[in-house]
Amino acid sequence: MPPIKGSEKRGRGVTETREIKMSPRKMLTLLFLNYGLPWTLTALLGAIVFIVLGLAVSLKFIVLALLWVFLVVPLAVAFLYFYYGFEPLTTFNCMPHRICFEEDRMDVKIFPLNPLEEKPVNEESEPKTYSIPREDFRQLKVGADYAILFFGKKGWIWLPIDAFGTHNEMKSLLDSFVQSPDLKTRTE
Repeated sequence: MPPIKGSEKRGRGVTETREIKMSPRKMLTLLFLNYGLPWTLTALLGAIVFIVLGLAVSLKFIVLALLWVFLVVPLAVAFLYFYYGFEPLTTFNCMPHRICFEEDRMDVKIFPLNPLEEKPVNEESEPKTYSIPREDFRQLKVGADYAILFFGKKGWIWLPIDAFGTHNEMKSLLDSFVQSPDLKTRTE
């Protein structure tokens, strides 16, 4: 695998990114774009249907539209947040972590935070490490300034370009890491 600027090269075929952390706003945006878009379009279509029926048939459908918008849609958003956002290997995106690309797996090293200061608890503390085998990755999505690796049922890893140096370095590393023919790749 090619070396990455700002990252460490450790041993044969091992590359580790610099410490990265996603903002909560970016997390919610990517959750919505990756999982919530079909739900939102369905809710919008349902509200439009109820409003049209309310104007054409009876005003009772307007009340149903209001119930739909203020009761059903917030519950769907809460479901999206709890089901996908609280997945253990998704929540680490908002904590300081490093990603280490091995030959057959990806290791995610999570550094614990002090909740009051948003700084690592102890610089000498040992990070918690999760390993994800290469076979678990099912989709790669490449955006303008990031890449997302989807794995398992609902887990995903956000990889910003600045963790790699340039877009080409990120692309070459990810291409060499994800050499599976059944892996789907999308570009935004």
